Amino acid sequence: MKRSIMILLTVALIAALAGCGGRGPAAPTPPPAAPQGPFPLSVTDDTGNPVTIEAEPRRIVSLIPSLTEILFALELGDRVVGVTNWCNYPPAALAVEKVGDAFTPNAEKIIALEPDVVIAPRGSAVQEILGLLEENGITTLMFDPKTMDAINETIIRVARAAGVEERGRQLAQKLSADRQAFAAKVQKIDARYRPKVFVLLDTEYIFTVGDGEYLSEMIVEAGGYNSAAGYGEGYPLLSEEVLFELDPDIIICTFPMSDQVLAKAAWRELSAVKHGRVYDVDGDLVSRPGPRVVLGLEELHRVFFK
Repeated sequence: MKRSIMILLTVALIAALAGCGGRGPAAPTPPPAAPQGPFPLSVTDDTGNPVTIEAEPRRIVSLIPSLTEILFALELGDRVVGVTNWCNYPPAALAVEKVGDAFTPNAEKIIALEPDVVIAPRGSAVQEILGLLEENGITTLMFDPKTMDAINETIIRVARAAGVEERGRQLAQKLSADRQAFAAKVQKIDARYRPKVFVLLDTEYIFTVGDGEYLSEMIVEAGGYNSAAGYGEGYPLLSEEVLFELDPDIIICTFPMSDQVLAKAAWRELSAVKHGRVYDVDGDLVSRPGPRVVLGLEELHRVFFK
């Protein structure tokens, strides 16, 4: 992800010499004014490195939809000057200048927008252009929450970097309260009736969601079991043989392809296919670790217990 030139806000401190009337001595020079607000401050992002932000960011570029949603949920939409082609929520994000995406960010466009800070997912293409961004004075923060709790932590750190930490803590507290209220509903479900769920990410290759990803955690919080738990971290590629061994009760698709799955002749004997329990879910709600994650839980719960 590419960061544009970071504008460091400098405050000029004017020391005025006031002379007393008459022949009295000149008044002493007043001490420099104390810095206002929390800046400069240090924020540790998900690379593990502390990043110093010299002044309150007024222009921010986001290179992933989940971070864009966090910024708008923190009421910082008026500071967002650049987003990705995929940033479609809230609707106001559609009107913001597009700068490519996390895989193919347009460095020149980002620099031209002159942001103070660029926020991006860890492991993104921004690492390839980090030197260029640094040369242009651009501060970059990388976040990649892997758990539900880490979403809250990311919200707070983004808010802190923008100078609105208390706002971030309030949003995180509300998200935690909403999750707890949802959990109370799910706890009533007998373990015997919780479905085995398989997340299908592609129609040609059997990529799924394994351990160490928040979507795997979401499946459990929504009342199911992740069939692929124990088959690798991240997004493992499984064989058709393993899929039949797992024989999930439900297959969920994070983009519309359930019709293609149900039409696969070779998969007719899978329990999920045989019983017509292959569902398209709103990929934006279940694939973005951001402030709408509880809506994602509700989406999953709805299809698990149809």
